[in-house]
Amino acid sequence: MRGNIELPIRTDGTLKEKRDYLENLYEMFGMGEFVDRFPNEASIGQRQRTALVRALALKPKYLLLDEITSALDVEQSEMILSHLADVKKMGVGVLMVAHDIGFAMSNVDSVYFMEGGRIVKHGKPYEFLLESKNERIRNFIDLASLGSSQVRTYSGQEEFQAYHLSLLNRLPENSTITIIGGLGAIWYAPMGDSYRIYDELRIKKNIGWDMLMYEYGEEDRRLVKSNPKLNRFHVLSKGMKNMADININSDGTVVLQVFDSVPTVIEIKSQILADSYFHYYKDMLRNSKKFLG
Repeated sequence: MRGNIELPIRTDGTLKEKRDYLENLYEMFGMGEFVDRFPNEASIGQRQRTALVRALALKPKYLLLDEITSALDVEQSEMILSHLADVKKMGVGVLMVAHDIGFAMSNVDSVYFMEGGRIVKHGKPYEFLLESKNERIRNFIDLASLGSSQVRTYSGQEEFQAYHLSLLNRLPENSTITIIGGLGAIWYAPMGDSYRIYDELRIKKNIGWDMLMYEYGEEDRRLVKSNPKLNRFHVLSKGMKNMADININSDGTVVLQVFDSVPTVIEIKSQILADSYFHYYKDMLRNSKKFLG
């Protein structure tokens, strides 16, 4: 496998100067135990990692990936997802072709839907899932291979409130809801009078919030000061702000919340997606500041 990776840069004469860089790649992708095996001695997932490292060895500006997880099982797909997050941190752009919505939603900034060689729609992942005007896209979302994923949408204040109350009821005691991109008063507003019931139930069941916030309000201050063990908040840079936030629930569901004129919840049941976003949360946590109220 090592010879396969190093052949292109050995040919162009840059192997010596890239030796340390290569060793860092081998460590980043966990290749230590198999990098010196022959391809027939490696698993499909290990070969996929080898292909990624071979491409990265050339220090490209972009990676083009076509159905990179099509032959992988659930665990191998999850591993590739975590490595793609590492690739993004290296500053390499990734253009990925995928039919699995659950996979395509992971670690992406924009989604492009193509048909007949033309781009039919592009936008943020949550905008794609909320598509209602284009019947072709709507049918694709309904029929696409989602593996073990299930996508449900709840729109309007009444459904927004009902969803969050039902979520607390179904989560076991001592659970944690991990939140990326908290928007302060913007979330509390559509909860209305139901927020008091929600807050009391969350305290009763000891369900914690691990939250990375773009901004904060008076209620956030109150929560941190009154119960810091249950409310573990950190502040993100305002430059990262958008109008959607992500919740990762302990039951393997991921929730995208959109705060436009109509508050909307998009719930995706996928453990792979939940694990991927949790890795993303941990990466962002390192660059945040603890919020003390």
